[in-house]
Amino acid sequence: MLQSLAAKGLFRQAHYLSTVSGGGYMGGCFNAMNATPPEGQHDGMEAVFAHTAYQQESAAFRHLRAYSRFLAPSGAADTLRMVAQPLVGMVTNLLVLLSVLLFAAAIGGALSVGRSALDVWPWLGTIIGLGWCAVLGGWMQFHQRDPLDRRDRIGGWLGWSLVILAVLVFWDFQAGLIHWLFSAETDWTHWTFFGITPAAIAGFLAKRLQGQSARLRLKLLLVATGAAVPLALVYGYLWLAGRMVLGQPAPLTAVGIPALDWAIFYALGGIFLGLITKGVNLNITSPHRFYRDRISRAYIFRQMDDVHDIQSLDDLKLSKLQDPAFRAPYPIINATLNVSAAGGGKHLAEMVRHAELFTFSKLYIGAQSTGFRPTTAMEDCDPYVNLATAVAISGAAASPNMGQINLPELRLLMTLLNVRLGYWLSNPAKPDTGRMDALKLLRTEMVGAVSSKGDFVNVSDGGHVENLGVYALIQRQCRLIIAADADADGGYDLPALTNLIRMIRIDMGLFLTFDADEIKALKEGKRHWLVGRIYYSDERQGLLLYLKASLTGDEDPTVLAYRQEYPAFPHESTADQFFSEQQFEAYRWLGYHVANKAVAGLTS
Repeated sequence: MLQSLAAKGLFRQAHYLSTVSGGGYMGGCFNAMNATPPEGQHDGMEAVFAHTAYQQESAAFRHLRAYSRFLAPSGAADTLRMVAQPLVGMVTNLLVLLSVLLFAAAIGGALSVGRSALDVWPWLGTIIGLGWCAVLGGWMQFHQRDPLDRRDRIGGWLGWSLVILAVLVFWDFQAGLIHWLFSAETDWTHWTFFGITPAAIAGFLAKRLQGQSARLRLKLLLVATGAAVPLALVYGYLWLAGRMVLGQPAPLTAVGIPALDWAIFYALGGIFLGLITKGVNLNITSPHRFYRDRISRAYIFRQMDDVHDIQSLDDLKLSKLQDPAFRAPYPIINATLNVSAAGGGKHLAEMVRHAELFTFSKLYIGAQSTGFRPTTAMEDCDPYVNLATAVAISGAAASPNMGQINLPELRLLMTLLNVRLGYWLSNPAKPDTGRMDALKLLRTEMVGAVSSKGDFVNVSDGGHVENLGVYALIQRQCRLIIAADADADGGYDLPALTNLIRMIRIDMGLFLTFDADEIKALKEGKRHWLVGRIYYSDERQGLLLYLKASLTGDEDPTVLAYRQEYPAFPHESTADQFFSEQQFEAYRWLGYHVANKAVAGLTS
């Protein structure tokens, strides 16, 4: 699509290039070429995007073809790194969590041992918890005329009291549960309880709900999968505390009393692990770093002056985009600022969407809630902030916190398994953020308590809030917007487009309309594009030319042949990041065809 638009000279009239998610790959390449154009070229994009008959493709475009399997272009070595780097990060995450478990086991085990030694009444914890809940419940009964804020506060306390009650009840049963699971007389079937129980429940529910909606069955599957991690953590805690309760010899003899020796050993181990993981940079131990480096190698480069070679621009700063010698579209790279009520978000949109638009550009970086900070200041604060990093963040599709794509059931599991393509960025609202606290931020990711108020903010794929990159352009009230939608949308439900329509109506009070017959023709495979009207204030209007990856039957034979072999085309899963030459060319030529058809139809 970019090749077609460039050939028609449309870039020379463009004010902005707004990219999001996977669209940022080619957008990043475009921005890099424009920042450092080859000598004598007035338009940097021509080095890559020129498509001239009877001429061999440029070295730059041949490089793009060679890196169509950009995550592992070199084969086994890259594949091993793709596995090893996230695995190292996962081990680091587990060590951070283990430091907490050791402290919890030292305290919990000591409480159980002390309770047994003092022969405390068996139901003490439950009585204390129920008594506290009763006190709060009675308070609410006699203070119904208190101000609403106070009633809400007391009600919140009552809710957290249930958590306290559960902890105290667990304290009552902890010693017995440890003996049941780990004593010498325990049958092996007891400790399999933690694995068999959730599987049995999930199987029973799946069978009972066969006639229910697929969405409900998927929800239950996610809950059953996500429950494995909390159960594993409880099991690990009980195993650690069990060494104290069962009076087993400790590896460190300090006072000669097994329980105290274990408590000292756990405390020292927790302190040691806490210290060595304190300075961990979660952005480096996560897969983000690998993903960002692969994107940089494949897309962030310039064509050399002799046009026969390319040069990597791995450290190209956002503030250095747009060479001053020629006019080029201003770059806007869209990401998502993840926020939640648990993290302190009070605005209704934050609680519902769990997300806000976050922008990287040549001059400013930020979001509405954080404010916008000069890009040069953000680059000074975080040396990793550059074009390749911004593109990787904008395309960070898999993360524990994913804006509107909210999967709380899997958040803990994804964090521990290091499925974390998102990025912890210094908050634009706070110029001096200091060092990253790995334990605090990892806990924040696990429980979803992300916000725009901390020293660091969690940013991820821009598609987690708006997947066309058009929202930022409508904010700027552009008169003509050309949007390319290559989402995996085999049913032609147009989810990205309908989400955009809803968001601008809610956030800006603006309306975007399309002709119903044109939408029907698109869904029936009779056209590739739509024209929408944007109704701005003061009776001004804008046009949205919406280009959709679709087939009408008049495409090039190579495109139709690929479709014959792979019926899902052009809506194959976006998880497929390993394109063959045939696949690469089918998508490239389809985009060229769609853009040509759309521009011709619009001008006619």
